[in-house]
Amino acid sequence: MNANYVSGTNPVLLDRVIVEELDGQGGVIGKSTHRIDKSLDPVPGSTQLFSVTPSGSNVRGMRATVHFLEVDKSDRSPVLSL
Repeated sequence: MNANYVSGTNPVLLDRVIVEELDGQGGVIGKSTHRIDKSLDPVPGSTQLFSVTPSGSNVRGMRATVHFLEVDKSDRSPVLSL
């Protein structure tokens, strides 16, 4: 599965991907959830997130849904004196 940052200026935190395996008619025959804990920076181009192999020979297609958070604010911690 690849991701492509389309527009915006904020990084995106990717939490999990739900993969659905499809038969020849487009019906769902398998479903799995994968935690990925990755970030996607706002730069053009495609980024590979992960690979998954079909669970059986009757799988003819796959569809993925990604759960993500857009980071719109950040803060710096105070200096810790050692």
